Amino acid sequence: SSVFLRKMVIGDWNNPSTRLLDDSVVQTLGIGFNRLRRITAERRAIEIRRSIQGGMVKMDKLDEATGRPEATVSLPIAPHDLRIDIEWPLPGAAGWTAAPSKDCPWRIAPEELFDLKGEEKLDCSRWLGQQLVMFDRRGITLKDVIRMVATFEGAHSINVSRLLQAQDEKPEGPFKHPERNILDNVTVFGMKYTHIVVIECALYLYEMLADGGHIERLAGEKWRPGLSFVTLDEAGFFSTKQDWLAFAGGLILSFGTVERSITHRIRAVGK
Repeated sequence: SSVFLRKMVIGDWNNPSTRLLDDSVVQTLGIGFNRLRRITAERRAIEIRRSIQGGMVKMDKLDEATGRPEATVSLPIAPHDLRIDIEWPLPGAAGWTAAPSKDCPWRIAPEELFDLKGEEKLDCSRWLGQQLVMFDRRGITLKDVIRMVATFEGAHSINVSRLLQAQDEKPEGPFKHPERNILDNVTVFGMKYTHIVVIECALYLYEMLADGGHIERLAGEKWRPGLSFVTLDEAGFFSTKQDWLAFAGGLILSFGTVERSITHRIRAVGK
């Protein structure tokens, strides 16, 4: 999905003139893009927490001749606490306000991300430039998420779950925007939230072009696959012990005895 979107609306090297749906093509086809769906439902505060109580690293110095330990050094690891406060629902899950059941599952679908009934249409650049979420005080756009997934998972896969650089090292690649990669490790039922957004974008674009007659549907297309989530514990779904919303990244541990505490907030725009 991310590579499809990169070719269609992002372009190579982030150059809009290289995308298949460049401004001239969009104008010729007479198409416009729908705005993101506003989150109007009452938001729930959900906390994701990752912490350790501390530890110790023990290193033995070995005698070069015998290979036997001749000295021991112990370094303490301070307690670490990472907390991510999320205002649920987020864009891409606008209608996911009640516990998902077999009768009313959470469906990954374009209408969860976009206002398909809205009359206002955007050009491609404005569509991509919409603020998807606020991470602390920084905005992350739809384009940011698509590019991140396409670059680091779709085209040039690297592990960005841990972000660690040497002191005074110039930020490169994913290290330039750590907030995007932290967001990329937030999961819903084990599936990355950013993947949900990218899939919904790809489905939206494909359906818009196919329904408008601008592309032919796949030959023999009879079924449209869809992903849905359900739970067996509807009563305690939004409790403080919930485990369906989680963080898949790691913690960078530091030596010392001073406790390290990090807090981030992720929310939809408009509140």
